[in-house]
Amino acid sequence: MKASNCFYSIAIIAGVNSCNKSENNNAEFTTLDIRNITVNSAKGGGQITSDSKLSILVRGVCWSLKQNPKYSDNHSSDSVGFGKFSSNIINLNADSTYFVRAYYINKYDTVYGNQVKFT
Repeated sequence: MKASNCFYSIAIIAGVNSCNKSENNNAEFTTLDIRNITVNSAKGGGQITSDSKLSILVRGVCWSLKQNPKYSDNHSSDSVGFGKFSSNIINLNADSTYFVRAYYINKYDTVYGNQVKFT
């Protein structure tokens, strides 16, 4: 009887973890091309389409001189929810190559879009 209860507990935990992971992966997420590039700023953004039941708590872009920028790098915070959004990329150095990724945060994760770069 105890072995049976243990099996059901493991199955339930595995089921809960797989549900959370699959809900996070339902979103289609794209980093938009960079535009309006000036000496110290640019415009970027992203587009999130999803059938996920998870709410988007914050979204924006993050940028860095290093590849695969993260939320802990320079970032914008541009509203909530699904759809297309625009972001200001500011405080840039002239003649430098920047890497940009759109991101969103839901209650479980920070999710990043594809990386784009510009000079």
